[in-house]
Amino acid sequence: MTITVVENAPKVVLIPCVGECAMSSDMAHVFTKVEDEIIAHPEAVLAIIVIIREAINYQGPKDISTASISLHNGRHNPEPLPLANFLNLRSTPQGFNQPIRITDHDWAHLASVEYFVWVKGDNQARIDVRNTNPQFMAHGTLGSVLQMDGVSAMLQRGMDKVRDMMARFSRTLDIAGDFSTLEEAEVRLPLNWSLSAKFALTAADLTAHERYESWHDVQFKGVKLTKQNHDPPYCPLESDHDGGSLELATPPPHTRSSCTSRTRLRKHVSTSQPPPRKLRKTKGKAQKTDV
Repeated sequence: MTITVVENAPKVVLIPCVGECAMSSDMAHVFTKVEDEIIAHPEAVLAIIVIIREAINYQGPKDISTASISLHNGRHNPEPLPLANFLNLRSTPQGFNQPIRITDHDWAHLASVEYFVWVKGDNQARIDVRNTNPQFMAHGTLGSVLQMDGVSAMLQRGMDKVRDMMARFSRTLDIAGDFSTLEEAEVRLPLNWSLSAKFALTAADLTAHERYESWHDVQFKGVKLTKQNHDPPYCPLESDHDGGSLELATPPPHTRSSCTSRTRLRKHVSTSQPPPRKLRKTKGKAQKTDV
């Protein structure tokens, strides 16, 4: 896919896909949020929800504990340990259902990552995220055992529908245009769930270190305790509470086609690439989209 920036604002927006990622404690809220997004954009043909399940309710170390003594790191103006030094103190193996235990304290404990994927039926007015019919919905789990075949198949089916939707949309922009290449394009998803599982575990390591840094700042530097630094977002990305979606938009009169993309995933677990340290909200506008 190629994206070319245009200057003028789009006149019409088409959203083929919506998605959200959240902790299991926010599960009911995130389903409602995605449902509201679909009601607002019934044209969406693909919906994805990712739920991160942690096995503990995180709490920082007590004032008098092994962690508070061992992880002070310096008598005067102490600084938190760098990531590698911190993780080298780990006393448990890396894996699902294994706590990240450092100096007798559990900093994180990833149980699993669950995927829910829905594809809009040909005769459906809109996607129903309460529908568990396997004809329209697939569920899979990244964990000690990978159970993702159904999710892979449903994602592929959904991306094929996104392609078809883009082709139909392009025809509304240019009735005389030739979009046969797009219509016949084979959409191939580079899914590697074993690699995704490793990325999820890496995200847990990064989260454990971020929790340690936040605790260290409050404990030893006098930083004011807030909800954010008491328990940072599980995957260390910028927190945002809006849904994620892919938007296709009509261009100003002098352009052929337009596409905008918006990514707003509060806690992201990648299917193909490791998560960055910070994720900034992006909103791009495109002139031409080729698959």
